[in-house]
Amino acid sequence: MPYSHPILRDLAWLLSSPPLVEQPPYTDLKALTRFAAPLWPLLPALSSLPASPLLRIRPIARLGHYYEQLWLLAFSLHPDYHLIDRDVLVKEDKRVIGSADFVLKHLPTGQLEHWEVAVKFYLGRGTGLESWIGPGKQDRLADKLARLEHHQLPLLSQPEGLRLCQQRGWEIARRRIVLQGRLYSPANHSLLPAPLSLNAPQGQWHRHSQLPSGHYRRLARTDWLAGRDWRLLSRYRAPSTLDWPKHLYDVDRHQHCFVVPDDW
Repeated sequence: MPYSHPILRDLAWLLSSPPLVEQPPYTDLKALTRFAAPLWPLLPALSSLPASPLLRIRPIARLGHYYEQLWLLAFSLHPDYHLIDRDVLVKEDKRVIGSADFVLKHLPTGQLEHWEVAVKFYLGRGTGLESWIGPGKQDRLADKLARLEHHQLPLLSQPEGLRLCQQRGWEIARRRIVLQGRLYSPANHSLLPAPLSLNAPQGQWHRHSQLPSGHYRRLARTDWLAGRDWRLLSRYRAPSTLDWPKHLYDVDRHQHCFVVPDDW
């Protein structure tokens, strides 16, 4: 990554990292590459501007919110897009039934687009899609895909969402999902079932007692995307016991990995 500023590195990662799923209705790498093309010439100067938009982004514990801030920056810089609204609440009477991430105007066509974006990190424990889970075991990939496809993306085309669009004079012409992150297979295995993309960034996971000897660095939550140069990260010194998964960078193998408790 040719940038030293950590937020700029993460923005560049967002613009270039292959999505976890690329088949419709998900945005594939070709579409992401087209979107990113006019932004690359703008990135080198961002970190040196007196009022750089990078200063408005604060890395926080909630990685998903930070990721949305990066998208907000990308849209604000893009010559072909104008942000109409974000976090659009859709209600049934007083009950919130969902929130649409971004409504954008595509300036060359004048059309409105609804974008849903998400960043996720899943560990595979079997060959089926239902076997991919988050490191905390509370987030399941199959559930996330179902929610994105059947709840989030249709939100503004359902009766309540359509009513909101009519009130605001919106006519949504295109809907997109961008799902990025990283997929971790058990050591020496590759378990990517459909519809996961073979282009998706991959790593490995190891049980605590089976972590290969080597040189590892600890990843803070804000280092989970591109993050800082690994030489700036703290060394990982394996404890005698591990009670929670740890995200690491494997310097020897040049890849991200998770180490999990033996009973995980």
